[in-house]
Amino acid sequence: MRSRLPVSRTSPTNTANLVSSIVSANEMLVNAVLGIDILYEASDPGAAIDSQDHYDRRCYPGTREQYISDITNWVTESTNPPSSMYWMRGPAGVGKLAIAQTCAEKLKESGHLAAFFFTVNKRFNPLRFLTSIAYQLTTALPDYRAAVDERISKDKSLVEKKMPSQFGLLIVEPIRDLEKQGKKVQPKAIFINGLDECAGKDAQAEIIKIIASSVRERSTLFHWAIFSRAEPRIVSTFKQNNIAFVTHSIELPIS
Repeated sequence: MRSRLPVSRTSPTNTANLVSSIVSANEMLVNAVLGIDILYEASDPGAAIDSQDHYDRRCYPGTREQYISDITNWVTESTNPPSSMYWMRGPAGVGKLAIAQTCAEKLKESGHLAAFFFTVNKRFNPLRFLTSIAYQLTTALPDYRAAVDERISKDKSLVEKKMPSQFGLLIVEPIRDLEKQGKKVQPKAIFINGLDECAGKDAQAEIIKIIASSVRERSTLFHWAIFSRAEPRIVSTFKQNNIAFVTHSIELPIS
């Protein structure tokens, strides 16, 4: 008679445990990858300073030099400027974008640019504003990238919150966590061009108020430079006392 080889049997309990382990491992792998991916999908890549979605609008050499010098020095020469908000206003076609792009590119070269939100085809989508800023910050600040990736992996709805919640959950709290770990985030500039193109005047005012609140409370150390036309709602918001005293405002004349 032939001897039978022993048959290996796996109990239902062991099989269930194995399947559960495989599923858990796959979920962990997916979550580890999708945090940044989800943020990218919720952002506007065309808003970045070097995006192919907009063409070169830098100042001609030798023009607007004083404005360019003032803005770049405002960012680079002091870690604690009297005003961490800068608002340049002026009519359409006066050269605000050219100054913004020129300054942003200079600051990027020197390592002082954190993010640039550019109005693409005269569209400023407030639903993608802070997610775009947050995504660009992940490319400029590696430690911040890891912190945000983990947060979104745990709660994918963060990219769908209202703007005040997004600002706190995606920008303020990750940076605060890094500082608690001894990983200090150096002051950098964030440029916002074309706020007047933002869909909805309430959203325009809300963006200004969110940034001003952060500056007053020093919840972040970013230098915020905003370029826009002098639309009535924007002007009235910047004139509010608790915003005006943290803002350096300048009007760009026609030249």
